[in-house]
Amino acid sequence: MKKQIFALLLSLLLVVSLPFSVLADVASGSNAVLGDPFSDRLNTYSSVGTVSNTVSGSRINVWYLDSEGKSSSSGFITPSFKDGRFSFSYSAPPNCVINGVDFLLQYKSGSPQLNFNYLPSPVGSYDISMDFTSDFSLFYDSIDIFSVYQPANASYITVNFALDGVKTSSGDFYVPPQPINIRGSYDNFRVKCYIPVSNNMRHFGGSYAIRFVSSPTPGHDTAGPNVSSEDIQAGIADGIGDISSGIGQLNQTMEYVSQSQDLIIKGIDNLIHIVSLIRAVIILHISDQLYAFWDQLYNLIHVPTMAKLDQILQAIKDMDINVNVDLDELKSAISSAASKITGQIQSSINSQITNDDKNTDHLENGYDNSGILGDKGKLDGAITEYEKVEDQLLNDAKDKIGKFEFENPFEKYTGPISDISYFLTGIYNGLKGLNIPVSFSLTLTIALVFIGYYRFKGGA
Repeated sequence: MKKQIFALLLSLLLVVSLPFSVLADVASGSNAVLGDPFSDRLNTYSSVGTVSNTVSGSRINVWYLDSEGKSSSSGFITPSFKDGRFSFSYSAPPNCVINGVDFLLQYKSGSPQLNFNYLPSPVGSYDISMDFTSDFSLFYDSIDIFSVYQPANASYITVNFALDGVKTSSGDFYVPPQPINIRGSYDNFRVKCYIPVSNNMRHFGGSYAIRFVSSPTPGHDTAGPNVSSEDIQAGIADGIGDISSGIGQLNQTMEYVSQSQDLIIKGIDNLIHIVSLIRAVIILHISDQLYAFWDQLYNLIHVPTMAKLDQILQAIKDMDINVNVDLDELKSAISSAASKITGQIQSSINSQITNDDKNTDHLENGYDNSGILGDKGKLDGAITEYEKVEDQLLNDAKDKIGKFEFENPFEKYTGPISDISYFLTGIYNGLKGLNIPVSFSLTLTIALVFIGYYRFKGGA
């Protein structure tokens, strides 16, 4: 019973509060038109269709006629941006009537500070769509794409064509997606709305969104240099190149690491080769010193001894003395003694040679290069582990890129709405016999909302 009473009171509150707010005077909306579009009104959307904005900016240029029929413009107006939509408002001078509005996306002049470009890149075919919510009730002659291109040393090329399937209602319009060919260079590019003078519009404003999506099929040709299929493929290749540039840089890094590895290995090999050369030079130098030492020993010991013996024998022969001495035996004894001395000297030399050979063998074969070889093995193992980790990172990156999905931005809104709907449905079902007056009250409320909306759109 308490639930039914609470539901009845809630229904009566809705019936009392909503209709009277709808019937309020629409003249209060003038501040939203002539001031900041977001100051005192809700973010409304086109009644005939909406799009999701993809351009980063735009400019507005309003055209008007004075009492003498002279055409002038407002100059570039920078719209405000909020919640994915652009908004603006403009009032023409007294005794002037608005006859056109340009939504400019690119402009190029001799003053770089005035130039801007909000067209998609790269060049190629794109589906364009747009929606506009007007603050005033009016109708349009046509909504066109207007583009201008000036080739080098030639006159301007102007292309103007109407957009197909445009829907309009009380100043709102919606352009369904349709392909056009976007070029790389324009003097200016705009969406142009032609407004009949019979509307007697002095004030104009609203909110809008423009969307470009790459199209597989070519569309209307705009002004600008011709776009070939090769140019389109080049544009696609540029996009793919941007995606693969990171992988290319990574490959360059890997190649650099590989080259560094080769340089380290070559450095180790060169070091081993240098050590071998130094060792060979040292051994050769020691051998030369030993041969020189042996020659010096022979010249200092053996040669002078034999010379002295010859001098003694010659002196004995020259002596005129009759002695009972066998000179041959004496010479033989002296020669034997000299041989013993020579043998002892040769034995000492052989011992020295043996010791030198032992030292040389130790110098040549006793060098311990296990430390360098161990460090080389550790480096090879570290490089192998690095390559494994690198391959694992690349595989993980590819898997995550392939599994990446964009989140649905509308889920945070649909969930609460579903909960509220379930709650209200429960209240409605709990009313049972009282749901008939509640339904009638809600139907009356919706009807009064539409009446108020009609008065707001047409009463300015």
